[in-house]
Amino acid sequence: MLLGLLHDLAKRPDLALFTTCSSDEIAREISQMPQVRCRSVTSSNEERTVIEEWGPQLDAALVIAPEFDGILQNRCHWLRSLGLRLLNADETALELASDKLKTDQICREHQIPTIPTCTVSQCDQRQPPWLPLVVKLRDGAGSLEMEILTSEEQWRTFCRRTDRDRFLVQPYLAGRSLSVSGLLEEGVVRHLFPIGEQLFSRSDPVSYVGGKIPARDVPEQAIHQLVTQTARALPGLSGWTGFDILLPETSPQSPLLIEVNPRLTTSSLGYRAVCQENLGNWILNPRREPSPTFQGTVTFSASGEFSVSGDGLTSGAMETVRR
Repeated sequence: MLLGLLHDLAKRPDLALFTTCSSDEIAREISQMPQVRCRSVTSSNEERTVIEEWGPQLDAALVIAPEFDGILQNRCHWLRSLGLRLLNADETALELASDKLKTDQICREHQIPTIPTCTVSQCDQRQPPWLPLVVKLRDGAGSLEMEILTSEEQWRTFCRRTDRDRFLVQPYLAGRSLSVSGLLEEGVVRHLFPIGEQLFSRSDPVSYVGGKIPARDVPEQAIHQLVTQTARALPGLSGWTGFDILLPETSPQSPLLIEVNPRLTTSSLGYRAVCQENLGNWILNPRREPSPTFQGTVTFSASGEFSVSGDGLTSGAMETVRR
């Protein structure tokens, strides 16, 4: 995600780019971009020292980080404390969207259709509330520590070994897993991109393996309405935002919100591969008009490898990143 964004932004001769990086491999790739100044860091304290040093030279910043363990929230907080303009959601929206239970509660208050959700501690430890069911972290990202439980014994074993307030419980609903990303500004959807299909491995544990854009035969209008409702319920959402959605097998025209990802998502790799313009321009300025155009179909993996069809192009990760 970082490499893709930097390659897009580096096409702008008017920009000077700064980034930290904890991966030597990615740092070597970034070193080939003369417009980008990169500093390798090994801890959050070292990262903060570097950012404070750069602070006076920066006009805006974008945090690319997962929600779990407060990583995204904490970095956004201290960057704002330096007086930087962030291209991320505000602190209230980050707190709500990073906690799947709080997101569910907000949605229910605003009558936004979601999957029934509770914490493990709110359930009878001897008897599962549903079977089969899904357990996942309240602040997880990318299906981290997600499991599908299919028996009472699995449920009781899970309850004995887990921190009951950190995990959520939901009924397992068969259907299609979708996602859609867009650029928001204070809860207003400025641009919504094509709807994509999410791909999961159903082994133990469940794992996110990638996606395909665009998804075929989906109720676009209903999904767009769901996203708009959710954005209004979380008015601090800004910048790149992803929405995970389920089309239940029993009612495929009635989408359910699964969660909100208030950050740059893995699907950004897919979107930039089929975007006909420099997607970085819209990330910098969500008010930019008209909306970006997308052509072709892309299938991508969680590790960043993908192929594009429909426009005569088939590429691997690094080839496409350099487009």
